[in-house]
Parts: sequence; structure tokens; C-alpha cells
Amino acid sequence: SQTYLFEETINMVPSTIHSLYYSNNELWAGGDNIILYFSQKEDYWQTLTESRGVPNGNIWDLCIEKDHLWLGSSNGLVRFEMSTKYSDPTGIEHYFNSIPVYDIEFIQNKIWIGARNGLFIYSNDDPQLVKADNWGRKNFPEEIYFATSIKYFNQNCYIVTNIGIVRFNFDKKEWD
Repeated sequence: SQTYLFEETINMVPSTIHSLYYSNNELWAGGDNIILYFSQKEDYWQTLTESRGVPNGNIWDLCIEKDHLWLGSSNGLVRFEMSTKYSDPTGIEHYFNSIPVYDIEFIQNKIWIGARNGLFIYSNDDPQLVKADNWGRKNFPEEIYFATSIKYFNQNCYIVTNIGIVRFNFDKKEWD
């Protein structure tokens, strides 16, 4: 078991940590205006800042999709190239400029983005951003805003929103 203290660990800037993602012997930690990166293989920490494309604000969520790390922050959305550790824009980032992004999930080869202004789905295969409640059949009249948490289980996606918890059934392509 290993403990890493801010004051004692080289290249680890002290910050409140809001999110973690671990994959392939790499740990990514989202803080205040920074990403802390740790390579277990090399036993090495690195602090990534605005100079590499980290947005200002709290990094609330991290999601890995293939070779990219997606960052949801209090000031928007950023996609990072994991090998270079620099931002790698898709062209959709401006839709979330200065808008809190609370949750990001990689579900069925698509990126689901929960934000203050709604729930969105992004596809790399056919690069486009779609407002999620326009996707499939919706069995309620309200629009979805403040999508703060997204969880996928057993062909269903559950989302915490301004109207409560909504569900998208992938088999039926239906919201309820």
C-alpha cells in the first residue's frame, strides 16, 4: 500500500481532489484547475495545468474513451489525448463554454455528457452532438436539464436531472 502526501511527493501540487479515474496502471485525479497524473509503472507523478489545456475550475468528472480522457469541469468540457497529455479538441467544446459539466460516461461507444444545460450524446464514429432527450421516444413532456449523474446498467441508462431520475432503455430506444 502506498500513500502520496502533497508536501512529500515530487510533481504533486496540493489541490482538493474532486474525481479519480484509474486505467492501465495510470491514475488521473481531477482537482482545482489541475489534473494530477500518476504512472504506476514508472512510479512518477505529473501535474497538468492550463498550459496543457486543463480548464479553470473544479474538475468534477473524468472518463476514458479509447485513447482520450474527457474532463467535466465547473467551466466546461475538455478532451485530452492520453499519450501526449495535451487537450485534443473535438469541436463540441464551445457548446459547454463556462457551463458546468457534472458527469461523463462512455456508454455503447458514445460519450454521454451530463451538464447544467442538459444531457448530450457525442459519437466519434459520426462526429455529432445530440441533445439526449431528442434521441429515441420520450414518454414525458419536460425537457432535461441539470443532468448531474449518469449510470448505465443492464441495457438501461439512469440519469439524475431537474425533473428527477429518468431512464433510457436501449432495447426499446425509449425514455421514461
